[in-house]
Amino acid sequence: MAGSDAGNDTVRYELDGHVATITYNRPEALNAVNGEMRRGLNDAFGRFRDEEDAWVAIVTGAGRAFCAGGDVRGGGGNPVGDFPGTSRAGGRSSSR
Repeated sequence: MAGSDAGNDTVRYELDGHVATITYNRPEALNAVNGEMRRGLNDAFGRFRDEEDAWVAIVTGAGRAFCAGGDVRGGGGNPVGDFPGTSRAGGRSSSR
């Protein structure tokens, strides 16, 4: 299996034939997404999109949980960053 990280230790990206495996890798935090992991996920999904040999992706989590959601332990706003084109009000897109 040809493998590598996705830019940081919180996300692993591995390619085996035409199958990419993207692994959330914060098992000590039940794979809760923080800013570092979000950047790693963006890198991993970008790599999957751009890699011609990657035809399908499996997304999984290390340890006993896939993902506990956003890691809010740091306080001070949204720890995973903003999602452009979205609004928290009613779940509707803010761009029209």
